[in-house]
Order: sequence, then structure tokens, then C-alpha cells
Amino acid sequence: MASIQKYASPTGRAGYRIQWFDFQGKRRSKVLYTSKTTARLTAERLEHEALEIQNGIKPRPDESMALKVCTTRFLKSAKMDGRSPQTITRYDKVFKPFLDRIGARTSVQSITSTVIEDYKDWRLNKKKVQAISLNTELRHLKALFSWATRQDYLTKSPFVGVKMLKTDDKPVRFLSEAEIKKLYETIAEKKNQRAWDLVTFYLQTGARATEILEVGGFTWESVHDDHIEIMGKGRKRRQIPLNDTLREILQRRRGERAPFPYTYSAVSQALSRKLFHTAKMPDANLHTLRKTAGALLIQGGVDIYRVSKFLGHSSVKVTEQHYVDLLQADYADMSMILERTTPGIDQISEPALSTWNRVA
Repeated sequence: MASIQKYASPTGRAGYRIQWFDFQGKRRSKVLYTSKTTARLTAERLEHEALEIQNGIKPRPDESMALKVCTTRFLKSAKMDGRSPQTITRYDKVFKPFLDRIGARTSVQSITSTVIEDYKDWRLNKKKVQAISLNTELRHLKALFSWATRQDYLTKSPFVGVKMLKTDDKPVRFLSEAEIKKLYETIAEKKNQRAWDLVTFYLQTGARATEILEVGGFTWESVHDDHIEIMGKGRKRRQIPLNDTLREILQRRRGERAPFPYTYSAVSQALSRKLFHTAKMPDANLHTLRKTAGALLIQGGVDIYRVSKFLGHSSVKVTEQHYVDLLQADYADMSMILERTTPGIDQISEPALSTWNRVA
């Protein structure tokens, strides 16, 4: 008999946990963040489907779904959920070597944690993929199998128990004031107005690479009198105030169909592979401009909470992780400030050896 119980997530989100027996007689559980009526109807439907399969009225779930079919359905679902074209492209790029190695016709149900571990070893040691890049691939693959589990294609994700690779935390790469000056000097030498507009917009908004591009949903409808509205991760919108420089850029570009009607690859090619290289900053890229915006705010004394909100981070913890070195420097400065409030020991008249009674 299916049952439903009230459930609250760690963040306090209210929902209902459904429990039922599947066609194999195994007890299953699923949490739905919906009304009690919907949860009850869902529980009854799942129980009814299980009985139909047991009695031969409905066919058993496909137990030999090909991996290629699963990835294709996942990408289609991701598009319907509103994932950005760049995200879909990244997913597809990660799935291709996985399909080549594991086999496009391999049953998705046959993939185990051992298969995943073997794939990790192959990518790391045979293909020489860097650990930090491989972790990104693994997160995308984990998303695929988590989705397949939610769709009931799998009873359990093969990623359960699979750990990410350990990586050395690298300092955040952001531009120094001298580098920013050099970057603008390079732009002036090339008389590249488009590059000036893009670099300035990235530096003064802290936007991610696609957030101010047409492909990221940034159009003239996103521009308001005193702010712009951009679409961030998870389809979350945030507002960024406009200053005179940004207004001037937008006014100059009014003849375009969108403020920046370019593809990500075109902007990356123009800035990351050409401009930064010419300015002798080969390790800088589009994301460096976003990191620089955050660094400038922190160095300017803006508190970490406002910086986090401005950059559209999911939490302050993310901001702290990105700028830990700068924050530690701030903590050292604060320690020096506090030290100045304490008088020297020579101003104390009481002898060093105290006659106070010891308190147990």
C-alpha cells in the first residue's frame, strides 16, 4: 500500500515523501515538493503502474536502454528545462568521449561505479586530462545519471560512492592595476572599440562570459533606466546598477540588434586568444575579468555579502572560496588595526607578577 508523509528539506522546503512497492516488490521512495493532493495522486499512480506490470497488462520498463538513447533524452530534457545553449554544448562535449569509451549501445543499467572508476583512470592516465577538468566532466556525468534515476531508468546512480579527484587549490587569477592599464593600452593601440566596450562591461558588471551576450539572453529589453537585468546560473535573474560609463557604452551600441550580438566563441576568440595574448597575459581569459571585478570590490572595502550578491554567487561560501587569499590579507589588515587600539605594556603601572588570587 502506497503511503505519503510530510517532509522538510534541510533548507526548510516543505513537501511529501511517497513510499510504494515497485513491480519487483522492492520498496521505493520519492520526495515531491507539491501539494498533498498531487502527492497522493502520484502515489496511487505509481502503485497502479506496478500492479499493471506485475499482471502483464503493462510492459516492464526497458531494461536495455542504450547509453546513447539516455544521453539524447537527457539533453532534450535539459533544453526543455531552459538550460543555456552553452550548457547543452558542454554536456554534449563531455558525453562524447564517455560514449566512445563505454560504448553507445551499452545498456545504461549495466554501468556500475566500477565502470565509472575505470573511466576516471582512463581519462586521467591515458588521455592526460587534468584533474580539475576531469572533475568537471564527472559532475556532468553525475548529473546525467542522477536524472536517469529520477526518471526511473535506474534504481540507483552508479555515481553513489564515486569521489572527485583531489586538486591543489590555485590562487584566483585576476588582473592587477598595472595589467588592467596594459590591457587598455593594447586596446588603444589596436583602436578596437568593440574590445573596449566588452572589457569595460565585463569589468564593471562582473558578469559571466555569456551573461551580457545575446546568446545568454541579454537584449535591449534587459536594459532599464538605472540598471540592467541579466540571467545567471539556474535561470536566476539579478540586477546590476548602471553608471555613466556603462550608459555611454549602451547608448553607442543602440544601432545593434542587441547590446552585444555576438557568440561566445567569437568573444572568446577576440579577447581570450587575441587581446590577452597580445597584452602578454596568456593565462588570462574572459572569466578573469569577472574575477577581477570581484577582487576590485573586495580590495575597495565592499563587504563579502554584497560582493556575493553582486556577482550572483549561490552563497557567500562560494565567494569566500574564490577570494580566500584576498580575504586573508584583509583579516591581517584588520588584525593590525585592532592592534593599534591596545596601549603598550610600558603604560601599565602594575607589576608583571600579579598578586591576584588564582580562581579555580
